[in-house]
Amino acid sequence: MFHVGFWCSMSGASKYFIQEYALMSKLKKLFKTPGLFFKDSRYFKKTYRLENKKRLGHELQESATINCLIMNDESYLDKMYQYVSNRVNLFVSHDPDALPSICVLSEVYQDAVFALADFANNVNGTMFLHEGNKKVSIEKIKNLKKKLLETKVEIIEIYCNNGYFNKFRLERWKNTKGLLEAPRNNRVARKIFTSKEIWNKLYPDNGFTYLRDLFQNPLEDDFDFEVDVVYTWVNSLDLEWQNLYQSHANSDLVSSNLSRFTNRDELKFSIRSVLQNAPWVRKIFVLTNCKPPEWVNLDSNKIFWVHHEELFDVNDLPTFNSHAIESVLHNINGLSNFFLYCNDDVFFAKPTQKSDFFLPNGLAKLRFEPYGVVNGRINESDPSYVNAARNGQRLLEQQFSKVPVQLHKHTVQCMRRDVLSEMEILFSKDLCATRRNKFRDITDVSPASFLYPHFAYMSGFGTKVDDNVLMIKETADFQKVFNNLLVLKGNNKFSELPLTICINDGVDSHENTIWNESVIGFLNIYFPDTSMVEYQYRT
Repeated sequence: MFHVGFWCSMSGASKYFIQEYALMSKLKKLFKTPGLFFKDSRYFKKTYRLENKKRLGHELQESATINCLIMNDESYLDKMYQYVSNRVNLFVSHDPDALPSICVLSEVYQDAVFALADFANNVNGTMFLHEGNKKVSIEKIKNLKKKLLETKVEIIEIYCNNGYFNKFRLERWKNTKGLLEAPRNNRVARKIFTSKEIWNKLYPDNGFTYLRDLFQNPLEDDFDFEVDVVYTWVNSLDLEWQNLYQSHANSDLVSSNLSRFTNRDELKFSIRSVLQNAPWVRKIFVLTNCKPPEWVNLDSNKIFWVHHEELFDVNDLPTFNSHAIESVLHNINGLSNFFLYCNDDVFFAKPTQKSDFFLPNGLAKLRFEPYGVVNGRINESDPSYVNAARNGQRLLEQQFSKVPVQLHKHTVQCMRRDVLSEMEILFSKDLCATRRNKFRDITDVSPASFLYPHFAYMSGFGTKVDDNVLMIKETADFQKVFNNLLVLKGNNKFSELPLTICINDGVDSHENTIWNESVIGFLNIYFPDTSMVEYQYRT
């Protein structure tokens, strides 16, 4: 059941994989939960005013528009902690990459469960308790106090009416002989040696506190730095840009191929993916020589438009060379020292944390291809990215007496301004020469895809990681890949989703109608909700 306006705007390829996905979802629902299958009908939703609500049950089903439930809305969690702390004493333990834990003494555990159930009711939600492999509705056992006391519940889920589900642990701590003992390990304290001072910190007069607040300063593995996002972007539909491009482009240059600049509003969907799956990002900067598209709301105080004229020497403009543009990222005014560099064809596919991109000590996570490809001499007939990497390889070999041979994967680049500034000093001649090339040239270096990641690694500012990032190309069975991603997200199988998706255009891919329609259709389904930087956004 798709939104009619969107369905009508698509054709051929998009309809194919969307229909296939919808059919798979409905058949699965019919055989596994026939009751929910019929309740998901448009008539039922209209009759019972459930049009905009998620269906709740032992097996959660998603609407075909893939308004996927997102785990742990921080604002809801804080409200929940505050609500329960008015009933029982609690503190919160929240390790990175782990479920948050509400920590209560054993003797008030039952009261805490009922307080959580009342909170769920107040937000028009539903609460489930996990008992072993079973998930039981609180409604079935809340009047059976003896059973509740005997139930070994560790994980609780509250499904809210805002499209989020909050999943957390309820931990029973023991209080014996001046010690508070946790039921499991955590990074702050498995045992707490109690005193009046400690007790007052754990249980303030008003509200709740976090276990880590036992200490005044951040823990050594806390992130005490902000992270921004930087995009480089071109709008091929901008008439002023078209005139500039046509007056400078040489049709014989592969680097001036229009597929490099095709605009399908990918930027809008990529930013949606950031704000949905990386809400910890402080600011978003867009470096461009184009006007903002109509949907961008620059008054949101979240997105900032940076023009080439602010960073380039006037004699080097206009430029259509991505290598040149990437060489000035670190000069953006107001940019944090730690930032993520993205092209608009990269999307955050699932909820992320800072730890997916940096270590707490500031090391950048670098994702290299598992094979070497950079070798040989500069050759005009070879791809421009290979020649640019060869030039960077020469500089790095001269600096470190080691030879890098791998390209960075097509994904987010985890970058540091201070490292880029050091590169600017060491390799200023080659970087300045790159900036003078209006299109990709045989003399370029590639600052982002090769020079920076290897320099950061060999300088001790980065570490290599190997995790799941995905690139989708026109030459692959892209409709099948799109289908699989939609199914995984629709079933909340976040662990099986890649960290990022790159939908990569190749030479003349913009002329492939099926590819274009499939990309647009997929993005509209995977990221349907407007973001706070769009004019249509509603809180």
